[in-house]
Amino acid sequence: MMRPLIPAALAAGLLTACATPPPPPAVSIEPPFAEASEVPGDLPEPPLPAEPVPAEEIPALMPEAPSTEDLSLAPEPASLKPERAEPVTPREAAKILAEANSGARQRAAPGAFSEATLLYAWEPGAIYELQTSPDFVSTLLLEPGEVLIDIAAADTARWSVSNTLSGDRALLIVKPSAPKLKTNIVLVTDRRAYLIEAVSAAGEVYTAQAAWTYPAPPAPPAVPAPAPTPEPAPRPLHEDYVLKAPRKGPPPWMPEKVWDDGRRTYVQFPEDIAASDMPPLFIRTAEGLELVNYRIEGRRYEIDRIFTEAELRLGRKKPVVVRILRRPPRETREGGR
Repeated sequence: MMRPLIPAALAAGLLTACATPPPPPAVSIEPPFAEASEVPGDLPEPPLPAEPVPAEEIPALMPEAPSTEDLSLAPEPASLKPERAEPVTPREAAKILAEANSGARQRAAPGAFSEATLLYAWEPGAIYELQTSPDFVSTLLLEPGEVLIDIAAADTARWSVSNTLSGDRALLIVKPSAPKLKTNIVLVTDRRAYLIEAVSAAGEVYTAQAAWTYPAPPAPPAVPAPAPTPEPAPRPLHEDYVLKAPRKGPPPWMPEKVWDDGRRTYVQFPEDIAASDMPPLFIRTAEGLELVNYRIEGRRYEIDRIFTEAELRLGRKKPVVVRILRRPPRETREGGR
């Protein structure tokens, strides 16, 4: 098979068209600035660069952001952390618990009895031992007025625990069903909790009754004494009275002074007057003279009223009369003008 032949002229033209085009003609670009020799000499010199300011002298405009190293959680204060005991083995824990219970246990001791009553000193957290016998009942007597709220016994199958009242005191009755038993009883009242450890043994040795002595209650806060009540201001005295003696002259019992305090009137006689010489007092009213009641205090009459006119009269046929006239207060007189 014969291939078509390409003319040499056509091949040469194709080679010329595929060749790299010639570069563009060079363009002359003048510099935008004058040569150094053409710069005029009268131009100012450029300013010197400012000296760098030390970093420590630059005022901080904003607080520095904390580094990521400071973002860790702060440890909890030791006061807020519960103290954690060092771990121990179960055998060591049982030993520690037994020692704690033994230290908190109270038993019968010489001098702790009042007749047949065993007296325990109540302390919070103490364990009180109660010796019992299957043939007898033991009792627990609480504080007067103490209200029993709940009773909890561990072994209710072999122990009988009941409660009653003795006057105003709760009384618990405890009895085991057999010897060599041991259980605990918790009494909850409105004042405290009792931890009882009951033990039973055969025979006639048992606790007939157990009771408690208690710490004295705290003294109530002192109540400040009330401020003394101020005494009422004394009533102003009215002393403007006129005493008119008879024409023959004043009698020996002529009053020295008459005054009132707005409620009572007082008539005072001389010091040397005898009680038998003191004249009766009459008050003049619209109906005439009226004998009034009065008290005699030493040499003074006290009359429970205020009067305008009164008379002291001594004698029957020819009585000696001294008139007593009360003048109104000055402001009343001036206001009436």
